[in-house]
Amino acid sequence: ILLPAPIPESETSTFGISAPTTSTTIALALGDALTLAISHELHSTSAPSIFATNHPGGALGATASPPPAAKTKLADLAVPLADIPFVGGGWGTALATHVLIAGYQSPSGWVRYCENSVVPPRRIRRLEPEDMDKLATKVRGLVVTTPEWIVVREDISVREAIAFLEKAKMESARGEATYDDDAVIATAVEGRVTGVVEIATLMAEKA
Repeated sequence: ILLPAPIPESETSTFGISAPTTSTTIALALGDALTLAISHELHSTSAPSIFATNHPGGALGATASPPPAAKTKLADLAVPLADIPFVGGGWGTALATHVLIAGYQSPSGWVRYCENSVVPPRRIRRLEPEDMDKLATKVRGLVVTTPEWIVVREDISVREAIAFLEKAKMESARGEATYDDDAVIATAVEGRVTGVVEIATLMAEKA
């Protein structure tokens, strides 16, 4: 296939040297346009997914990248309490809408309602349209206060934390889960809470 790519002026005339400059730029632009045109013809509706499969930033890159380091400590899973943003709207007057907005803006999805309470991501995702105009504290099960937190040492291992929860399940009267998947585990050092994690996030490490 011959695709003409005329250059109005030679590189020698433009730059005083015969090094490939303009010609290589034209070749790159033409090749890029040709690639996109062929991609559109062959994969008119699935080009993004095909690109992701073959691009170093997609599947190929993931295959070539080293596996992430195993998270052996519960603290590795926990979101630092200091990094969790407070909800807007004011303490005691914040609506569920404010919590939803804060959760959307929070990198971790966690929100602090006040110094002694948090809202986990899973509880935010379960908000219903009819909850939006309610006070956050009036939405059942949304805000989790410190008495509800399961406080453990920061240096406890993931395996130990999972074993603790499984033991609690076995010891429950009917063998059912003692805690919901959005229950809050808090890591602490000398009684001071340093981070929080949802039980579902912890149990996912068991797989």
